[in-house]
Amino acid sequence: MVSTRRVIPLIIGLAVLTIGGWLGSRYWLYSFLQSERCRSWLSETLADHIGGTASVARLQPQSLDAIYCEEITLDTPHPALKLKASQLRANVRFSFLSRFCDIDRLNVTRVHLAMGESPPTQTRAPANPATGEKPRYALHEITTEDFNLIWPGGELKRSALRSAPDPRKEGAWIANGAGGSVRLTSSERLAALEWRVEDYKARWHNGDFHLVNAALRSGREASLTLQGSITPSEGSEWTATYAGLPVETITDGDWRARLKGNLSGVVHLRRSGQTETWSSEGSVELREGEVTALPILDSLAGLTFTERFRQLPLHHASMRFSRSGDTSHTFSEIVIESTGQLRVEGAMTVTDGTVNGKFQLGLAPGDVRKIPGAATVFATERAGYLWAPVTLSGPIAAPAEDLSPRLVRAAAGEVVVQAGTLVRKKAKEAETTTRNVLDAVAPLLPLPVKPSSLLPVLPGE
Repeated sequence: MVSTRRVIPLIIGLAVLTIGGWLGSRYWLYSFLQSERCRSWLSETLADHIGGTASVARLQPQSLDAIYCEEITLDTPHPALKLKASQLRANVRFSFLSRFCDIDRLNVTRVHLAMGESPPTQTRAPANPATGEKPRYALHEITTEDFNLIWPGGELKRSALRSAPDPRKEGAWIANGAGGSVRLTSSERLAALEWRVEDYKARWHNGDFHLVNAALRSGREASLTLQGSITPSEGSEWTATYAGLPVETITDGDWRARLKGNLSGVVHLRRSGQTETWSSEGSVELREGEVTALPILDSLAGLTFTERFRQLPLHHASMRFSRSGDTSHTFSEIVIESTGQLRVEGAMTVTDGTVNGKFQLGLAPGDVRKIPGAATVFATERAGYLWAPVTLSGPIAAPAEDLSPRLVRAAAGEVVVQAGTLVRKKAKEAETTTRNVLDAVAPLLPLPVKPSSLLPVLPGE
């Protein structure tokens, strides 16, 4: 039998060696994590993995399973991304035998991510091709309460974000967020409008970004829903559905004062992988609309002596639109109606700031009758209105229409016709009176014929 006196020292010795080895390995690990060698190794590994540049601040172990890092920055050209993460804290478990690092949760105090436009014909290739080796780390969750994102055309500020690997696809990540604010900087008017973020969901895989859904609100009425994707090899595609958007946010100059109401509709934006030019198409409807002091309506108000044309409620206003390039816009299926008073139908194009449009204007028959000569201009009857063609042309800020001059000419012609009829009528009456007077005094005059026969015969009415 083995003596107890021999076993006990052996057990104690093994325990001391184990504890000493464990403490020694921990000390070595802590020393390595805080070293410049570890910082450089992490930076180079991240740079190789993303195909760009990376910088990692020195790690600061805080306990047996917690590590702190002041800052990490990443920069990739394809896709064009710049990331800065500040004050990172991770719960980490190390396995020395398998050389594996398991990161249960990574919490980041602040994240700034900037997404730029990548060259359309290039895609990122990993610096180091896959070798079949299993990854030496696993990251299960990333959280932050201050996520900031900038992309071409907008920015997101101070949103809460949780991201985790997508179990359905290796290497893919799913992000869910809420809170914060969004500004759309593609135009000066839209940039002035701040949107509150209700929630959003996105996916990221191999440089491809997909926004599954984002719900935004502004003020008490306006809402905006976004879906879209950015794929370096194929381009970008976005869909925005909006409602309750004040029309003043997209109008400039005099139109801001003349047009009131809220916009609802949908717009699709596309940019192919072979071009940097965006195209768009969609539809829009104006609700609770009102138009004031429009020149053509002022003309109608003056001709019909009806003041309601100067401030006209719009019960229906809608159209479809498309854009090709930066300066060419097409507007079709335009319908504008103030029920029982006025209806406009037509289409137009805007190229380099110049308008060209063809429309049909329908007026209530009672209003047409009030305009002298308008029956010759509004000559077609349909759907309870009398219709006239209208051409719109000129600069977008102050386009000219050809209806008002035609109405003025028609009214002037009607006045001349009526005046001529009145003159002819009065002249005929005067002729008859003169003939009667001359015939009455004929016996007193030494003439061989009746005096009235000497007068020229005037035409009748």
